[in-house]
Amino acid sequence: MRNSYMTFTNARRTSNASNETSASPLASQTSPPISLAVPWRATFLLLASVAPAFCIGFAISGNEWYGMMGGASLFVSGGAMGLYFFSSLEHYNQGSTSDNRFSVAFLTRFDVSALAIFGLWFTLWEVGIAVGDLTTNVYQTHLFTVVGLSLMVWLNPVIMYFLSKIRNILSQMTSSEKSYYLSINIIFVGISSLTPMIYLSMDTFKCLNSMAKDHSAWEQCSAIFLPQMSICWFLLMLMVIKIAIVPLSMTVLTRDKLITLDIPRRVISQGVLFGLSFLLNMYQFASMVSVQAITRLLPY
Repeated sequence: MRNSYMTFTNARRTSNASNETSASPLASQTSPPISLAVPWRATFLLLASVAPAFCIGFAISGNEWYGMMGGASLFVSGGAMGLYFFSSLEHYNQGSTSDNRFSVAFLTRFDVSALAIFGLWFTLWEVGIAVGDLTTNVYQTHLFTVVGLSLMVWLNPVIMYFLSKIRNILSQMTSSEKSYYLSINIIFVGISSLTPMIYLSMDTFKCLNSMAKDHSAWEQCSAIFLPQMSICWFLLMLMVIKIAIVPLSMTVLTRDKLITLDIPRRVISQGVLFGLSFLLNMYQFASMVSVQAITRLLPY
């Protein structure tokens, strides 16, 4: 009996040792990260909160300075919020073989919280601009009130709907593809896209901080503010295309195809439109003056 027990114990130890030996190579392997670290997400979220904070300050104080600061930082904050939303591509049902790419219910806990934060971000700056314009009437019209409240009704649900769709499609990628997307599209492309917008916004910040306090901020800085808003909007659209549209595109553009223009006509048409838009925005920005009220898109 004792010999049988010792034989069983030795066999069990041998089996456990062999299992540990066979499992050790697997244990040493680490899967690629599929979400950015908390400091990255906190940085994007902090940068995204700048514009809503200024807009809420405009609604509370009625100071036109806060409203223009919120508008000047709007596209930088919007880009940072987009980076925060796509900073995690976790999926709760990685082993599913069914095609759930277009299922709204196919959301993780991070999806729900990110959508809630994105919706709150949109609502805060829209309400801030609308209430500030309604209570102060500094622009002699309630256009910003109408636009802000209208966007809450029809724009916010549409944007959040498509964002959830795009993120669900991206979450179907493999772990290595997700890691590559986060490192290239979010960190390198995203931050490099935010940098020129931050730089261009500095001209408006400088004008607002150096203006005469007894004069209207719009009269002194609108000639800088509007061209800066226009070109930052263009840069934000390019950023959205690079981080959310291009990864889903089925069109493959190689160097040889670009040289010979052997690409679809729709891509050529889009490139022409973007080129014209870029030239128009650059002309606006180059023609802006330091202190002047502007009431039209082109200075001449």
